[in-house]
Amino acid sequence: MGGVLAALTGYGHGPGSSAFEKLPLWLITLIVLRAGVVEELFYRGYAIERLQALGLNRYCAAAIPLIIFALGHWTGGAANIVIAVALGGILAGFYLLPSRSDCKHDRALRGRFCC
Repeated sequence: MGGVLAALTGYGHGPGSSAFEKLPLWLITLIVLRAGVVEELFYRGYAIERLQALGLNRYCAAAIPLIIFALGHWTGGAANIVIAVALGGILAGFYLLPSRSDCKHDRALRGRFCC
């Protein structure tokens, strides 16, 4: 999905990309892994849970960090924002899927759809 969006939006052809390409492969790998893990823990794990604890429904609690996440990628231009919204939305959707433990404990309390 990310590769298709990158091709459609022309992502990776800006001045930031040329500087990134000059880095050694081990450093690029470290940056990408660190960014992925930290962003997922903060934008999906922590933010959604805290917003739900404040009383927002799960979809609003997922939408707010998604918007902030996308706008945080503005330096890459519109293409970067589109990619961040699309991929962040997919990951937020996976985060919102009910787990088996949710089904056992929360079905009666929340009336959630569970597998």
